[in-house]
Amino acid sequence: LAILLRAQAPRLRCLRLSRASLSGEPWPAPETLVRALVSPMSRGAVGQLKVLDLAGNDLYDAGASLLAEAFVSNSAPGLEQLDLSSNALTDGNVLCKVVMGAGSHLADLKLHDNALADLAVVALSAAVALVTGLRRLSLARNRCGDEGAVALGHSLRHQCAGACSKQADVPHAAVRA
Repeated sequence: LAILLRAQAPRLRCLRLSRASLSGEPWPAPETLVRALVSPMSRGAVGQLKVLDLAGNDLYDAGASLLAEAFVSNSAPGLEQLDLSSNALTDGNVLCKVVMGAGSHLADLKLHDNALADLAVVALSAAVALVTGLRRLSLARNRCGDEGAVALGHSLRHQCAGACSKQADVPHAAVRA
């Protein structure tokens, strides 16, 4: 995968590796998938990438942290869609770095089916407030409750200020009267 990415990275626009089942042999850990991606990213070789789908690969926070490092190095400024759903993510601070590093063009962020609790969503809300291009956010089937939903609501209100067309998919438990 790393060799293929190095060769094709400059031309890649869309990379979908959801449920790639790369965590077994010869891949010693799920982070290996991210390491294969990070190498070309850190050299700025995937600057044209618009869609990155890594859903269902059990990347955990360690894999997301590696992705954040690659993004923070300003290697994915044009990324428009990012799917990190079903990856057992829990750390909102790491996700905040991922979102901020992905750049202002990020319009669609899928984080459903992880293990994001209130504190993680509160941290993520800070990034959501600053990424002005974000139009769709999926947080369904996480562990978020009222506190996370309120923080997310405040960040969306801050970002919208006027009329806007944003969609936020939050857990049913977080929307109480």
